[in-house]
Amino acid sequence: MADFIVLDIETQHLADEVGGWHNLAALRLAVAVTWDEDTGYRTWWEGQAGDLLAELGRSKLVVGYNISAFDYAVLSLYGDTEELLERTFDILDELWQQLHKRVSLNLVAKLNLGEAKAYASGADAVKLWRDGRLEDLEAYCLKDVELTKRLYELWEAEGILWISGVDFAVWPGPVAAIEEEEEMEDGDNISALTRSRRADLS
Repeated sequence: MADFIVLDIETQHLADEVGGWHNLAALRLAVAVTWDEDTGYRTWWEGQAGDLLAELGRSKLVVGYNISAFDYAVLSLYGDTEELLERTFDILDELWQQLHKRVSLNLVAKLNLGEAKAYASGADAVKLWRDGRLEDLEAYCLKDVELTKRLYELWEAEGILWISGVDFAVWPGPVAAIEEEEEMEDGDNISALTRSRRADLS
């Protein structure tokens, strides 16, 4: 069993078409993509939603970006997602707990990875679905999974994740490996800055 699985989904509808954000299950699954070390990237369409939930249920940890509030709510149409919350690492939730800011995957990826999402808005994914551009939709979702995976691994390895030019969040557990000390523009050291921030949060 892999140590963690990364999840992202896209939907068939927009929130304003189903009565608002309180009715997310009605958005219906268009496509999901997962990544894990054992099997790599896999694609799941709506007819495979039950199999997807079973796979997530077997995983030690589910990693995603806003999956607790959004992806699981959409997937609840197809089965129970409540038990997954205990084994979920939601990057957006972690950032919110530390900084009380909601920041997009696109922004965090640009700042930390130097890359952007395939499309800027989830509305683009809905349009791809409606236009029958399923390969493009799959690629859109896969790119989000790739970025989420890389952010998770980067954050764990280096201990910090930037969300603006000056704001950052620290990894909420033991850091896997701190790179050799690297000078920042203000002369402070990233490792020292990380230790200081951890002390402030403890």
